[in-house]
Amino acid sequence: KAATTKNKTTRAPNGSRVDRSHEFIADMPVEIKRKREGNLDMDLRPARPHALLNSYAGMGKRMSQQQIWQAQLKKAITPPNMAQVWADLERRMEAHIVDIQRAPDDWIPAIPIDDILNDCVDAAIVARLKLTGVIKIRATLARDHATRLNTEMEQEVRYCLGVEPSNPASYQHIYNPDNPKAFTLGGVQEMYYTRAQFEARENENMLKVRVWLNKIWDYMDPTDKSCLYLPEAELCYVDRWRHRLPGFATQTGMKEHIDNGAMSRWADPAWQSVYHSIMQGNLEEYDSWKVGERVNTKGACTAFRSFQGWLALSAQGPNDGTLEVVPLCRDAMAYVLLRPFQNDVPVHQFCGVNDTGGGDTLEITSRWHSTLLRAKIPIGPVEPGDTVWWHPDVIHSVEAVHEGKLASNVLYIPSTPMCLQNAKYVAQQREAFLKGDAPPGFPNLHLDTSANRHLTADKLSQAGRRTMGIEAYPEAAILGGFWNSDSAAPDGVAKEERAGGGEYSEEEIL
Repeated sequence: KAATTKNKTTRAPNGSRVDRSHEFIADMPVEIKRKREGNLDMDLRPARPHALLNSYAGMGKRMSQQQIWQAQLKKAITPPNMAQVWADLERRMEAHIVDIQRAPDDWIPAIPIDDILNDCVDAAIVARLKLTGVIKIRATLARDHATRLNTEMEQEVRYCLGVEPSNPASYQHIYNPDNPKAFTLGGVQEMYYTRAQFEARENENMLKVRVWLNKIWDYMDPTDKSCLYLPEAELCYVDRWRHRLPGFATQTGMKEHIDNGAMSRWADPAWQSVYHSIMQGNLEEYDSWKVGERVNTKGACTAFRSFQGWLALSAQGPNDGTLEVVPLCRDAMAYVLLRPFQNDVPVHQFCGVNDTGGGDTLEITSRWHSTLLRAKIPIGPVEPGDTVWWHPDVIHSVEAVHEGKLASNVLYIPSTPMCLQNAKYVAQQREAFLKGDAPPGFPNLHLDTSANRHLTADKLSQAGRRTMGIEAYPEAAILGGFWNSDSAAPDGVAKEERAGGGEYSEEEIL
């Protein structure tokens, strides 16, 4: 019935408007995790195919069922006082752009790892992080350590794919459009379980940084003051790495986007709860750092990542085919959410969502979001061992061209605190790991397993086993204070020790 209701609001006895959009979206199916970027078409129409078939004046052509459903959804959730809210938001964005362009090199905060380890991060840094949604942490791993991991990852590529990192032409056979393997957009490469990757994931400094990032959020339930996640019980979301070659035109960049769901940002009830203040036109009340229902949202990724992030394995900076961001957390997301409700947008269009209503990322385009793209800046120079972290709503991209001289390599390692949603995901991921399969939703190419490069569970440190859900965290990780004690990693990987122990042997390298 909700799908055929024209008016999604009613009037209460006192004359106030009552929002009934929750009835309309009740039948929305869950978005499915991607297999590869850009290849997912998904129908988000209600399960019962009885949407209205009437056309809308001025469209010039009959809309599809999907477009009708999207138009009905937009009508149901259109914010009040849209014109005034939008005008205010545009003024704020213009002011932000002036500030960013005035000093782009200083806009993104950066701190040494020792500030976190010694618990002396300046409050001004935290405030800047909450504004930008982005931070760089210097020397999270020692430079020599990160450089060794870089060497080992390039050895993995030689062994598993039969290529030579110093010769980009040797990669050409991998980019066969008839049999795509190994790489996706931006030089992202489909390996998950190598020893170097696990060594970085379970590194003590890396874990302490992720715990610190988890604590940036307001993760308390406002109703009963319970924890919505456990910040010190950090889990491992197994991800890939980026191996971007200089001057290799076949490796394209990655356009501006926001991960973890497209249409669901407007249609999923949990996401609607997260963005309720924005969609009611109360931008000042929106806090992008309140966890709320984020731990229950539906999207392309079924895990909640408090921060996305990567570890630099090689020196890189602007024009090296690396990360770019729109470093504004709150107002940029508000702009994206409210853009579809402007007069120049077709009645069914959600800007950044493809025509099927599906997709796993929200695309930021010059057609709809040119103002936001004026705020885009490169992440700036980073050295081996530095880490970069960004809020899950931050718009980001990978530069279209790599004009540098060396490969820009990074290991993707997000912050993934313990909560019910993440526990369920890690349980599935654990089973895939033990069987030698790709993590849930990723391409199952068996690159590292078929070449016997897969690190097995018995080679993980205690910290690694805990983050992978193979061994339980102690009670201190639930009650707090775990990472301030010597019990955090009694037999864990030391800062310079690799998973599995020792260095690669000559036989392993060859």
